Amino acid sequence: MPGFSWPDNAKAAVSLTFDDARTTQLDVGIPILDSFGIKGTFFVSPEFVGDRLAEWQTVPARGHEIGNHTMTHPCSECFEFVRERRNALEDYDLERMARELDDANAWIAERLGSVPTSFAYPCGHTSVGRGRDTRSYIPLVAERFIAGRLYTHDPNANPFQVDLAQTWSCGIDRLLPAEVLPMLESGLRAGDWVVLTGHEITIDHPQGILPETLTAICEWARDKNGEVWIDTFSAVARYIRSTQSHHA
Repeated sequence: MPGFSWPDNAKAAVSLTFDDARTTQLDVGIPILDSFGIKGTFFVSPEFVGDRLAEWQTVPARGHEIGNHTMTHPCSECFEFVRERRNALEDYDLERMARELDDANAWIAERLGSVPTSFAYPCGHTSVGRGRDTRSYIPLVAERFIAGRLYTHDPNANPFQVDLAQTWSCGIDRLLPAEVLPMLESGLRAGDWVVLTGHEITIDHPQGILPETLTAICEWARDKNGEVWIDTFSAVARYIRSTQSHHA
């Protein structure tokens, strides 16, 4: 890409991100990443940590990133599970959302020993309130974090143009290697930042990255022999931010 260079002569960047603190991330996902020496980003909602707290406490020490995913995972009330939990974004205001962000940061710092520098919008939703009272909470994220990650269908982020507070990512739950690897190749050709997102790491859950797909991604990055910089969400975002500031 003219006027831009990735570290160590890489041609593109990739970040693997995982939401909620699902148990299969500990049991299956992290062992796969560790076997390739790849660092992932895990966006944690405290309630999902449950009785696996001691294991989640080891994740930062293994080089992986812990990000903020709010305290209670509020989304639109269009989802039945949100109506059951009574934490619909339509009933929030910016003050309440700010507490969600700050309380989750404090919980993660105290319980997991890592201060989050990145955030993932639950369900990819970015606003609170209803109708004329709807407000974006992207500015709250921009104030608190290096970057915020959306949940969309386009994985590529142009390093010159991306608004880091609302970085695109692509959900890869249930996708086969033959569906994901072309996304990576496209990002490599464009010199972009490819951000991939999943939840469980299993073959039998509708929100599950297939273990074979995660393994194929890691093998693809290894076989590129340095053409791809694969790192945590915050590490890549921090590099892009420094470069954007340089060109501002």
